Amino acid sequence: MHMYAQNFYGGNGIVGAQVPVGAGVALANQYLGLDGICMSFYGDGAANQGQIFEAYNMAKLWNLPAVFVCENNGYGMGTSVDRASASINYYTRGDYVPGIWVDGMDVLSVKEATRFCQEYCAKHGPLVLEIATYRYSGHSMSDPGTSYRSDYLLPLLRTLVCHVSLLPLLQTLVCHVSLLPLLRTLVCHVSLLPFL
Repeated sequence: MHMYAQNFYGGNGIVGAQVPVGAGVALANQYLGLDGICMSFYGDGAANQGQIFEAYNMAKLWNLPAVFVCENNGYGMGTSVDRASASINYYTRGDYVPGIWVDGMDVLSVKEATRFCQEYCAKHGPLVLEIATYRYSGHSMSDPGTSYRSDYLLPLLRTLVCHVSLLPLLQTLVCHVSLLPLLRTLVCHVSLLPFL
């Protein structure tokens, strides 16, 4: 959050304040004739901040090469998104800015969505990208993450991380047929077995 480097402008202590800065970086890219895009990351807890909607508006007015990335892990600090937001479909909140939802637990989906955003924004302007993921631990060192989740939820979610979309890739990576039975035994979720 507080790291800065060349072409990486970090964040700051104000929730969501990096999003308008990102719109400014996208404006600079456009003004200088650079072909880069700016991706501004914020969490679902910051998604209700007014400056985010102001950044959407400016980015669309000027068709800036900006991607507004909402990392939706289900909790803003310790508050469930259902209790904090009237609309939890964050990718639709851009109204006049198109949005995309992507499964953040599937690295290949995130890679493909990012590639699409880069191609789209360079020609057509801003996008909102919601990356749905899950936070297995608390928000910070002072938050163990146990007071606002049920005891059975976390272990259950840890067992469901193997995605069907990765299984064809796993099959192509297994070059020796004798390894397939071993791979089948490693898949603990019964509904995934027919895909192997």
